[in-house]
Amino acid sequence: FMAFGADDGEGYDYDLEGAGKLLDEAGYRDTDGDGILEKDGKPLSLRIVTYSTKAELGMYCEEMASKLKEIGIDLQVEIYESVAEQQENGDFDLMMISFTMTPTGDPLYFANIAFKTDGSSNYGHYSNAEVDAVIEQMNREFHSDKRGKLAKEVQRLILEDAGYIVVGHSKYIYVMGSSVK
Repeated sequence: FMAFGADDGEGYDYDLEGAGKLLDEAGYRDTDGDGILEKDGKPLSLRIVTYSTKAELGMYCEEMASKLKEIGIDLQVEIYESVAEQQENGDFDLMMISFTMTPTGDPLYFANIAFKTDGSSNYGHYSNAEVDAVIEQMNREFHSDKRGKLAKEVQRLILEDAGYIVVGHSKYIYVMGSSVK
């Protein structure tokens, strides 16, 4: 809904069969018949951490675990009251969190905190010198249309890397009245 937002068709295709083929090509096999793929004797098991204050995050994780199990990946879902400790110490394979991506309607805020190599909310330590360079261009650009085009370039590069995967977009409605005490 914003000029720099994704267009229809941008993103990843949902293709469990294709994912299974990629895993097979990479040498993952279910050698013990338990439904979970292994490689070099080690089961393909990942931990995803999230927090309980946004109920949809846990539901997203559980659905991911269900679908990944269909192709032999064990995804262990851990739901905490807060994931601040995991964010700080990196104790996770995957993390499902929610962001307000454009609180001011400008793409630069989120790009700086989440996508830059040293971003304050770059918990997975994503790093891409080309992304950093485009964000630096955004930092120097004042024309909103040009900033939007740079934001689209950042998105393209991150999609290419699979550096972040947007799972959903929650909409919230707030109603307020001056007579409420």
